[in-house]
Amino acid sequence: MSYNFNPFPLLHTDRLCLRKLSMNDVDGIYEYHRTKQHFPYVDMPEHQSVEDSRHYINKMNKGVDENKWVIWAITEASTNSIIGTISLWNLSEDDRKGELGYGLHPAHTGKGLMAEALEEVLHYGFHTMGLETIEAYTNKDHQRSISLLEKCGFSKIKTISEKGPSGEYLQLAVFEKTSDNG
Repeated sequence: MSYNFNPFPLLHTDRLCLRKLSMNDVDGIYEYHRTKQHFPYVDMPEHQSVEDSRHYINKMNKGVDENKWVIWAITEASTNSIIGTISLWNLSEDDRKGELGYGLHPAHTGKGLMAEALEEVLHYGFHTMGLETIEAYTNKDHQRSISLLEKCGFSKIKTISEKGPSGEYLQLAVFEKTSDNG
């Protein structure tokens, strides 16, 4: 089994369109990534300029083109404006496993949008890609993320300590969902 994201898998829900990132998203990506306050539980660098966001979009799309991962821009169906991203990455063909990643601009939280996007991505991962297991790692103190995962049928399997990109150690809750409960 080999993953192939060409053509790009466009996904739709009632309120959202999940599509490939484009340079039209650069301002929205920059707006989210420019301040650590938007992602306090995640160890990733702030974007210092719009150029950092352009580089990020290029890097993400290169990985999609090389079938290393799939990352969707989460956009409002009515406006096509980016409000977040969701991805399946760290893919293992041998284990038929992938890892979930997601982020939503704070102005759009609390509306059920990420749960809506996540359900569509889970369906794609299990039924189109043939994954058997999807994992998610979240900060053990990030209650909203934990609640989202539990609402979408994930089970906590362990807590680990992992060194993040900044060198800081993070306490992460590891969640898993398998295709038989998907």
